[in-house]
Amino acid sequence: MSKEAEAKAILNVLPGARSVFWFPLWDNNRERWFAGTLVYSTCPTRVLCPQEDLAYLAAFGNSTMAEVARLSAQVLDKMKSDFISSISHELRSPLHGVLASVEFLQETTMTEDQEDMVNNIHASGKVLLDTINHVLDFSKVNRKAKNKGRISKLATRRKKKLSRQQQSIDDDAEDTADMCVLSEEVLESIYAGHSVSKSVLDPSSRFKRNSSIISKDLPLTIITDIGWHPSWTFDMDPGAWSRILMNLFSNAMKYTKSGFIKVSLDIDNDALSRNKKPRSTLVLKVKDSGKGISKEFLKYRLYKPFTQEDSLATGAGLGLSIVRHIIQDLGGQIDFSSEQGSGTEATVRIPVTAASPPATLDGPNFVTEVREVTKGFKYSLESFDKYPDITETPTGILSADVEAAMLLKYSVQNLMTGWFGMELSGTSASETSTDVVVVMESGIGERSLKDILDSYTHNGPTKSGKSVAIVLCNIYHPGPKMHNCGSFQIFYVQQP
Repeated sequence: MSKEAEAKAILNVLPGARSVFWFPLWDNNRERWFAGTLVYSTCPTRVLCPQEDLAYLAAFGNSTMAEVARLSAQVLDKMKSDFISSISHELRSPLHGVLASVEFLQETTMTEDQEDMVNNIHASGKVLLDTINHVLDFSKVNRKAKNKGRISKLATRRKKKLSRQQQSIDDDAEDTADMCVLSEEVLESIYAGHSVSKSVLDPSSRFKRNSSIISKDLPLTIITDIGWHPSWTFDMDPGAWSRILMNLFSNAMKYTKSGFIKVSLDIDNDALSRNKKPRSTLVLKVKDSGKGISKEFLKYRLYKPFTQEDSLATGAGLGLSIVRHIIQDLGGQIDFSSEQGSGTEATVRIPVTAASPPATLDGPNFVTEVREVTKGFKYSLESFDKYPDITETPTGILSADVEAAMLLKYSVQNLMTGWFGMELSGTSASETSTDVVVVMESGIGERSLKDILDSYTHNGPTKSGKSVAIVLCNIYHPGPKMHNCGSFQIFYVQQP
């Protein structure tokens, strides 16, 4: 169409127009034209200037589209909130049904294997429920951190009714957790899930029940080292902690085919906070003997979303970016140290506050009761000392198996001494009297368990007058979990 024809068409629509501007508005989100701005003047002395008037129209149009984008974002955010609110009930209700059914099942008569499976289902269900709660309400971490001080001040100034006080206590209880128990549940559920997934992916074990657990093709040793502390209950969102530990431990399991994974948990006590509450730092360390991380990836791309050093590895590469986000929201920090071929260690430090008011126990504190009974008992460690093969060329570096045995020995010593107040018995022949013997099954070798226990005398700590032997198994123990052998009562404990 010629310019004369265009001018004639414009004059038919806008009679008497002397200057006309048409400025379209582009929607970047939808990638299409959104609207248009039409400006015209009938005054012969008011001529629209392409430099000044057009720049003004462009600025006005951009401001208009920015407001449109903001309103669209609000609509999308509301739709997301409505979706989360609607699906929240649909996800939680089946899990509550599973957990309730498992609790009823625990009250029935079961074999030892069935009891272990039911306990694992219950622990995994609780971890999954906490994780879903945190995923569906991710902003709760920020809201809790920002509003906690303000809410506490308002609570001290206002006198509330008893029902409101009880409701506040119930709400605070949802954000407190026994970090020791919760961590053990997460580790057990992840380890069991990893074993089952290997069984499913292995076609040869499709019709063999528990083949991945019974198989001796799992040389990986899981070591848990939790320091003794009078109370492990702190103000912490259980879902947030579950996601942190779940991602770090899953990564260690994924990239460590043999050797060990050690998970350490401890508390660093700090000075009192401003509100006169004892403030501490929760320290988590996850160390493995896996393939390690290159220096370049560790420095530049470790926390980048959708990025993995091994592009063929399973997963989307979002775990560490999510973990870092959660830890930063909780006011903590995370550090990695790694060397290719030697393994990786992740250290997480999160400030925590002791639960206030102190959490009430639903039942007796069995750890405290056992500690009072076992305090002063003698214990011995057997088959924990592994030595390098004399046929190997000395390298000055311990193998993963030897280091795993040393770390496991150190963890057991901390458990027996710190948690139960026992004393390590002497190694001389005149000091073979012991109450508890802990045996690492993988280090027994050609000796029999009976020969090892026959070399000890006993003091009879149990009601039956027998000493206790605890056998740490790297693989599934198909037989009974407890039986008698001479003057000892033997218990089999499988990892983790």
